[in-house]
Amino acid sequence: AHPAARQPRNPSPSTERDTRLRESTPLPNFELKQVDYGSYATPDTAMSITMSARIPQYVTKAGNRWLVKPGLLNRPTTALPEDSGRTEPVWLRMPLTEEDQVTLELPQGYRLNRTPDPIVIEGPCGRYQSSVSYDHARHVVTYRRTFVIDRFKLPAATYSQVREFFIKVGKADEAKLVLMKGT
Repeated sequence: AHPAARQPRNPSPSTERDTRLRESTPLPNFELKQVDYGSYATPDTAMSITMSARIPQYVTKAGNRWLVKPGLLNRPTTALPEDSGRTEPVWLRMPLTEEDQVTLELPQGYRLNRTPDPIVIEGPCGRYQSSVSYDHARHVVTYRRTFVIDRFKLPAATYSQVREFFIKVGKADEAKLVLMKGT
């Protein structure tokens, strides 16, 4: 097997991988309940992580409203500095595809008041898409996000467009749901 190959499925929450997952999550009160890392045989195979977690005190309260960021696992995107005189190509670390699906069960006594609009962003190095859906019967919100970097070496002249792409992605990742007390 390739040295990077994952071990077979292990849903146990007491592994070293669980500790690394907890430490890499940008949430201070993140309680990992169950996790399944799947498995993959080669570095070219997609890795999938399915988990169940509890995140107490994750919402921001604003009067009778709760503001909830559905992209809870996304780290803030660092804006690239302005650079008007760039002469070297733009190098991004590597090709990347992130596909997130986050399911949030709304608490009893709260209803969904507003969701972010669907977003599609195209840039010189990739694309971003996010959407939110609500299942009234189950009282569940589903957030879907796709972030793809498929070009990682770009001409210097594209730097400002690459920078603008990452600024837009950062703003999109900060979108919030609004919950209100009542039915």
